[in-house]
Amino acid sequence: MAILIQKLTNVVNIIDDTRTAGQTIINSLGVDCVAKVQHKDPLNDTIHIMDADGKPTQIIINDGTIKTQDFGGAPSVFSGTLDDLANKLNDVYFNNKVTGTGGGGGGGGDASAANQTIQISEAQKLTNANAPSHQELTNPAAVSVSGWKKISFVCTGAITVTLDGNAIVYPYSLGGAVKSYGATFEADNVTTNAVTFNGTGSVLITKKQA
Repeated sequence: MAILIQKLTNVVNIIDDTRTAGQTIINSLGVDCVAKVQHKDPLNDTIHIMDADGKPTQIIINDGTIKTQDFGGAPSVFSGTLDDLANKLNDVYFNNKVTGTGGGGGGGGDASAANQTIQISEAQKLTNANAPSHQELTNPAAVSVSGWKKISFVCTGAITVTLDGNAIVYPYSLGGAVKSYGATFEADNVTTNAVTFNGTGSVLITKKQA
């Protein structure tokens, strides 16, 4: 997987540019998101991107292959540190003016307002992150769900579910007349993997963020 972070007018796309054309977008983020650095020793340092409600929507590992694409520009490999990447996302790609490490960013008034937004988001995260959420999909076309610690789903019709490059079509025949209509995946921490749904039919998803 090679991650490209692409800035458009009202959205920031997270793209896997090694995928087949037309299936490269793995997540689309609102411009009201906030990027925060998580330094973890000895684990990989990560950037956690949270939505306006303080819920995690994407985790990014700066492995030296991350690309960014400014609005109207061409993709290029990002050569800075993880802190630099968080600063770029917050100052340029998202609608706030703070640094990824929590310090001041651009202008004083904007920085103060954005700092308050982060504090509110963190408080909401503490109260909301453990609460399960439901999502229903109909005839999903490359719908990616990420930022989960535990996810369960049930499918009707013919839905291809892809996780970590492995695809299974649900309902899945286990032999004879027995069929599995879904599955449950759980990680030790909020996973960097996304589950992608494609096909004709319906999917009911229950996601636990933390």
